[in-house]
Amino acid sequence: MFKHIIPFCLLFMSFGAISNSYIHLPVDRDVRCLKDSYQGAVKGNADDVTAFLQCFPKTFYLFSATFASSDAYHHRSAIYDSEIAYAYIQLFFSLNTEQSNYLPLFEIALNGHWEVDAVSYYKQALVTFIEQAPS
Repeated sequence: MFKHIIPFCLLFMSFGAISNSYIHLPVDRDVRCLKDSYQGAVKGNADDVTAFLQCFPKTFYLFSATFASSDAYHHRSAIYDSEIAYAYIQLFFSLNTEQSNYLPLFEIALNGHWEVDAVSYYKQALVTFIEQAPS
């Protein structure tokens, strides 16, 4: 009986290893891009603004993989420093608001679940944006 359980466990663990490595593959490149373009985007450099907006996560899943605490989502996020995360999120809102491009702000929030971590900064920024948005 145990002969059949061991291969099943090994197969299950290998799928887990594949899925864990997959979680980090799509965000590592974008995290480097965010870090490289952040300072220039803050200064208004058009190329850096474009790069920053293109590299910012587009879905809640990728957003949490980039900014969430490891305890909240059971994975190690790429950026979990509250000051850095807050600055990146504020810049993302600022750049999209300046360009009157509101759709990306809402797309990330779809299917979101909020914890008390850097991810919650996004929720707070979105609520503030909605409350202050012109009619």
